[in-house]
Amino acid sequence: MSNPLAPSRASAVLLAELRGIVGDRLSVAESVREHHSHGESWHAPALPDAVVFPTTTDEVSRIVAACAHAKVPVVPFGTGSSLEGHVNAVFGGITIDLTRMNRVLRVGVEDMDATVEAGVTHRQLNKALNNTGLHFWVDPGADATIVTRLAERALLSHGFEPIITVSLSTERTLTCVISISYDRSVAGEDERAMACYRTLSGELLAHGYPPYRLNVCSMNDLDHQSESANLVRSLKAALDPRGILAPGRYEPPPLTSSDAAPVADHGTVSKGRGPDRN
Repeated sequence: MSNPLAPSRASAVLLAELRGIVGDRLSVAESVREHHSHGESWHAPALPDAVVFPTTTDEVSRIVAACAHAKVPVVPFGTGSSLEGHVNAVFGGITIDLTRMNRVLRVGVEDMDATVEAGVTHRQLNKALNNTGLHFWVDPGADATIVTRLAERALLSHGFEPIITVSLSTERTLTCVISISYDRSVAGEDERAMACYRTLSGELLAHGYPPYRLNVCSMNDLDHQSESANLVRSLKAALDPRGILAPGRYEPPPLTSSDAAPVADHGTVSKGRGPDRN
């Protein structure tokens, strides 16, 4: 009698059938398979044989049917923030990445419910709920995963060891402290740290995570058209109309009549201080 838990690898016939369903949205590249081999748990990574990226429910149904017929396991994959190890393809098979199924299909304000596709994140749902008076309250674990990965990538790209602390501030807010640690007595290290700082700030801002402690020479990097910038501008105007508290800090430059994009002030790094922590 065969072992039902024995590895069952995807055959060339099955891969060809899956390509007929999703086209070039099937990957057997090792880098893609490695990315889908683990979540955030301590369990050892386990690579799938292939990763497919469906965009419709019908495609998912056909993929699962094909894998079931071939007796090959399937593993659903979302943001990769799992702590339980259930996204690891311990028996090989096909990983179904659902991130491209990210449409909010219906919002029922009166019923206080919504119909969404499997890849919708809570941030995407809350964006769709704007101006409805509703909000989807969940823990920000997925955001913590995204921020941590962005920080690790920025730090490693400049040769710094990632030192990252994430704390839950409220039920919907997390605080991430990212340290850039180096020996300032070594020539060129200040410049390397500032380059890393700018890369880090740029990555976070580009993905919608504005630092709450921003280096003074990076004020112009803020999006002065964003909702958070407008809120800060309104609060400072109401609470500090004379600009006595932290002048020029934690806010973008004033809007001009032409609404031209601000020119980044790259500033310099003095021996008296290094880049602020995010």
